[in-house]
Order: sequence, then C-alpha cells, then structure tokens
Amino acid sequence: HRLNFQLRVKTDSAGGLFRWAPAFNMQNGRTAAFENTSWKNEAGKETNAINRYTQSATDGITVSNELLYQKPLAKRGRSFSTQLSSSYKTGKAAQLNFNETDFLLNDTTLLKNSTSSRLTQNTTVHEETFRAGWTEALGKKFLAEITGKAGLSDNTNARKTFDYNSANDAYNLLSDSLSNSFRTNWQYALAGAKLKFTSGKLTLTGGVSQ
Repeated sequence: HRLNFQLRVKTDSAGGLFRWAPAFNMQNGRTAAFENTSWKNEAGKETNAINRYTQSATDGITVSNELLYQKPLAKRGRSFSTQLSSSYKTGKAAQLNFNETDFLLNDTTLLKNSTSSRLTQNTTVHEETFRAGWTEALGKKFLAEITGKAGLSDNTNARKTFDYNSANDAYNLLSDSLSNSFRTNWQYALAGAKLKFTSGKLTLTGGVSQ
C-alpha cells in the first residue's frame, strides 16, 4: 500500500517567482514466499531437499519540502535564484526466514537440519540541500549561468538478527555476527558554470561542475 500527498504553491509576479512544494509519502508492504528444491541421483532417487520460507514486512514514511525563489533583475537576462530542499525518511523492516534441509537415502530421511531466524531493521535518512544561481546575458545569443550548491546528509541503520529459541518458542537469541548498526554523516559543496547558445531553433549548452 502507498499513500502520496504533494502540495504546490506558486506565485509569479514582478517581484519574482516563488514556489513552495511540501510532500508526504507513506508506504507499507507485505510479502511471503515458499521454495522447494530437491536433487536426485542417477537412479532417480531423491538425495536431499531444501524447503525455504520467507515472510517480510516493510513500513516507511518520507516527508520533504522545497522552497524556490527566482528574482529577475533590471538587465535583460539577468536573474538570481535560491532553492532549499529538505527531506526526512524513516523506515522499519522485519523478515522471517525458515530453511529446512533433508538428507535422504532410498527415500528415507537420514538427517534433517533446520534454521529459523527473524531480522529487524530500522533506518533514517535526513538530507538538506541549498542551491544558489546567477544568470547573465552575454549579447543576444549567449546566456551564462553560475551555480553553487551545498548539502548535508545524516543516515542511521540498525539491524538485528534473532535466532529461534525452542525453549520458549520465541525469536530472542541475538546473533551478534548478523547484527550491526552504523551512522554516516557527510557534507559537500559544489560549484558550476554553464553557457547556453540560442540561434533560431538551434540551442547548444556546455558547462563544468566541481
């Protein structure tokens, strides 16, 4: 299931262009899968078989916002613009895994091996981006644009795996080797320049960014 909501508010006047665009997204999903695989020898006898069952559930919410302002200046082709974008996303996931392997001889089970575990995962993503641009007309056919962009991102991820505990019929045995958590945080700044040439129906654009 998915729910999307987006609002766009836009005003355009002699004072400039202003746009506000908040958005909200909520989604959840449920899946289940069963797989059976078997092997046979040259005599057609089954030697081993594997049964797999997986059940998963995911839920997530995303909230974002965008603010844009563009101001035309006195000279033709000259303008200044700023843009601020923000987003925050949180998600939860749970997965149940069951694997059973049978080793057989003459259609008789010699050994049965089964494993069962439950995985939980929680994530968050927070991003902020700011962009500023300046355009300048160079004659009648050329338009130059200089832009600057800065942003930051903060992400977390916590994953835990629990093995099945037959003593109390629950998934409460934490598996350290399959569990971890981490956080990433980074910032960046970029600058760019672009030149646009227009003549009739012909338009050429080239630029650099760093």
